[in-house]
Amino acid sequence: MYQLTTTLLALEANVSQGNKTVNNFGDYQIAVVGINGPFVPLYLLLFVLTLTSYLLQTKSLKRNQHILYSLLFVLLWCVILNLLTRIASELPYVNPDLNFANSAFFIVKSFDRTAFTIVLYVELLVMSFIGYIFLETTRAAENVSSQIIDRTEKALVWILGIILLIFIALCSIYFIFGGLMAAKSVDAATSNYLQIAIFLLAGVFFFICSVIISVLLNVFGFRLLISLQESKNKAVEMVHQKEDHDIARIETPKENYTVDIKKAALRRVLILQIGLTASFMFQLIGFIFVALSPVWKYFLVIFFGISNIGIIAFVLLLIGIYNPLREVQRTHSKGEKELKSNLTQFRESTVVTPVSNSETK
Repeated sequence: MYQLTTTLLALEANVSQGNKTVNNFGDYQIAVVGINGPFVPLYLLLFVLTLTSYLLQTKSLKRNQHILYSLLFVLLWCVILNLLTRIASELPYVNPDLNFANSAFFIVKSFDRTAFTIVLYVELLVMSFIGYIFLETTRAAENVSSQIIDRTEKALVWILGIILLIFIALCSIYFIFGGLMAAKSVDAATSNYLQIAIFLLAGVFFFICSVIISVLLNVFGFRLLISLQESKNKAVEMVHQKEDHDIARIETPKENYTVDIKKAALRRVLILQIGLTASFMFQLIGFIFVALSPVWKYFLVIFFGISNIGIIAFVLLLIGIYNPLREVQRTHSKGEKELKSNLTQFRESTVVTPVSNSETK
């Protein structure tokens, strides 16, 4: 994604000698294509497998599952676009005209950097939507007031909106910078400092965004886990109260079993979402190598490798989170309704009991 400028790229290129011109496609370009090329068919395969899975179970999916699958499809195609533009940015160096190759490189690179930024934003959207699911499931338990949940959801939307505006500004900078470099309006030394400044600014901003979203996501998830424990405590309390009142027939073992299923599924979801956060943070580590690239340009190849590994881990974890997350939503909704119904039945029976005994006497 983030290459150096004309001067650094030319270090690997063979310069023209007299009338003899040699191919500029050197070892660096080969390394970039080699580190990114194999991931393209891998993501295409993941898309086909995920689409097949989605079509097979589409009738049984609820609205949130459809949205999550849609985000996954968008993420996969953005990643594929990012890889293709990254590879395409190096292909102009097959042309013996180094000036043309450099100009074409910076133009295509603007699209590559934009695609990468979109990938990061879609990943943030995915994590935020999982947090939204946690919030709505917590709302169903009625252990947190709807007002607090509404305010939290609005805050999350505002955060994503602000991030989107900043991302749009970054993408605009990419194209402005790419245009200036293609037109040779900026000298090599200045462009180096500008690129490093842009990359470090983007890296710091991505890191802050990921921390904010990750903290919110973990807070929502563990609050839901506490909510489930409170539900189980209610069922246990019903058991003790049932010993003193034999009129209400409450199926507490069934309630405990339902809550245990929910907690087990939620624990798997929390583990996977922590993995999502870790894979996203792993991608941001790559910006360290971007900052080191003026020392050795192959640090950028390391950055590409880290980015690809982090994204593929994120996608695989996202695929793995579907079933346990659906189980949390399904069993929570069903279990909470049963628990509330039994609690209502129990309270009504305890009120009726004294009247019934007096009439018997």
